[in-house]
Amino acid sequence: MLPLNVIVHGVSRFFYATGFSGHGFLQGPAVGEIVRDLVLESTPFVDVAPLAVERFSTARLRPEHNII
Repeated sequence: MLPLNVIVHGVSRFFYATGFSGHGFLQGPAVGEIVRDLVLESTPFVDVAPLAVERFSTARLRPEHNII
């Protein structure tokens, strides 16, 4: 499952990054940089739009592109 990296629309200055299972220890530093950029209203080094919680509101298939 992809993690959630979300700006909560309608709630001022509330951010969360969750859903990592055991991978959070490895992804934590990168996620910290992304959340920092979102808080500072800078452009993150990766596009976080595909991680938005709204992706669950459609019936569209979401194939996993990074299976190892």
